[in-house]
Amino acid sequence: MDSRLKDFLTDAALDHDQLMVFLTDPQSAIQSAQLSADDERALRTGNPDVIYARIQGRAYDPNDPLSSSAQAITNYNYPYYPNDTGETV
Repeated sequence: MDSRLKDFLTDAALDHDQLMVFLTDPQSAIQSAQLSADDERALRTGNPDVIYARIQGRAYDPNDPLSSSAQAITNYNYPYYPNDTGETV
């Protein structure tokens, strides 16, 4: 799976200058990142679920509970350790 879209979003989240380039000139930022046409289309939707599905290498399907990043997180069972005590709640 090509990770350019994920890398692009990660870099924008961590580097203020890259984020500002994207916000002021998105086409230039997209071209510099060499995103594919499909990555660009997903990014331009502004829909986090479409972008999440693209990063996962899947087609977005609004009826698929794992197409939604929020739903995927909700479906993931993990222990919660409050106050770093090591006791599962």
